[in-house]
Amino acid sequence: MRRFGHDFDDAASYPRASLRAIAIHRELPGMLLRGDDNRDIIMRRLGEIFFPNAPYRGAGGCRSHIKRLFNLLDMDGTYGGWRAELNVSARLGDPQIALPDGDVFHVRNYLAQQPERTAWLADCLPDMLNALEEWARVDGNGTAPARTLKSDVLAEYEARSREAKLLWAAAGGHDVLSLQHDGIVIALRPGLAASAAERELCLACSSNRGDSNSG
Repeated sequence: MRRFGHDFDDAASYPRASLRAIAIHRELPGMLLRGDDNRDIIMRRLGEIFFPNAPYRGAGGCRSHIKRLFNLLDMDGTYGGWRAELNVSARLGDPQIALPDGDVFHVRNYLAQQPERTAWLADCLPDMLNALEEWARVDGNGTAPARTLKSDVLAEYEARSREAKLLWAAAGGHDVLSLQHDGIVIALRPGLAASAAERELCLACSSNRGDSNSG
């Protein structure tokens, strides 16, 4: 559908929703999301550690593997599972990555904090956790209820952002062509540039969800 419109989805929607919803250990996730440069520097450095002979971008590049690592961590996967999946032999060590703004990203601390953040959110929503625990007992699917809870809560943030985009499009007379988790494809009315629409959508989503970055 992109041939007929523009794809407007949230940049790093799940991590941004997580940063908004979970009130502990915000420093390192916030550091990772503070501008494109920080994220790229951290991912590039990890690429050098794990895939020293591969380019970062382009054919055979390792960027997609590092991005998958962060996605897995956000979804309560593990560093060990990622290494096993990709047959990564290089060891992480304890890298502390200096960033342009003077901050230092402690990779090992980031890894250790993710389960604690998931547990914190589950503790805040005991009724929802109890319902999911009962569902897991009946269904027997083996998924940890706290992980399901986190996924459902953050998916709601994505849905609120998507709803804000739909309302913006309807108010402006734009045609919505398709929906994704956190974005939509819009055929803009004549006279509105995609860059201007992106800025307006960012404001609309931010006011509705509290934290978004459309684009």
